[in-house]
Amino acid sequence: MRTLYLQKLPADWRPAAGIFAALGDETRQKILLLFEPEEALSIKEIAALFPLGRTTVTHHLGVLERAGILVVRREGRLALYQLCHAPVLEALKRLRQLIVDDLKAANSPKRRMQAKTKALKIPLKPKRVKLELAAKKPCRKPKPSPKQGKPH
Repeated sequence: MRTLYLQKLPADWRPAAGIFAALGDETRQKILLLFEPEEALSIKEIAALFPLGRTTVTHHLGVLERAGILVVRREGRLALYQLCHAPVLEALKRLRQLIVDDLKAANSPKRRMQAKTKALKIPLKPKRVKLELAAKKPCRKPKPSPKQGKPH
């Protein structure tokens, strides 16, 4: 058992922990699934789709923004939100590395000997999975929408 991190998470794990905490709520997951690629949505557009008060929706958007999953651009009183994939991919990469390291440790000769003596059968060969970081560049705020001209 690893008890090293019971008191405090390592500093390099905290961003990933924030991502996973933000994704732990079903409403926030539904909000994220609303976005088309490169789409920016306003609070009004998002709130209209949920049976929740605007304050509650704003709270969920704030959690996602603080975790880095959403970026916001303000145009006057209008706030437009857009997905930012890079922090989520980085959190998944960190979790994947933890799993790969654990599987390698389980496959070590010392661990196999321990397993034999305890008559345990542990799946020892990790599957090779490549996690591509498609969005490696940092997220930018959404581009401003073109100003609508007044009809004559």
